[in-house]
Amino acid sequence: MELTLTIGTRITELRKQRGISQEELCNAAGISRKAMHNIENGKCSVGIKTLYKITVVLGISVSEFFSTFNSNYEI
Repeated sequence: MELTLTIGTRITELRKQRGISQEELCNAAGISRKAMHNIENGKCSVGIKTLYKITVVLGISVSEFFSTFNSNYEI
């Protein structure tokens, strides 16, 4: 699986687990809905600053975000 899609899928999973809508996440993190849609669907990569903002809203650290990843993805 491609890393970009994996990151987007992880964001979507965490957001839904926490009962946060995409719009709420966008507003809290200062990200446009179009950008978030593209990130969650693996259509674009996410910069570290943006990922940090997202993880803050989701209540986890960046290292926690990546803790469940394995090495079976394409770079």
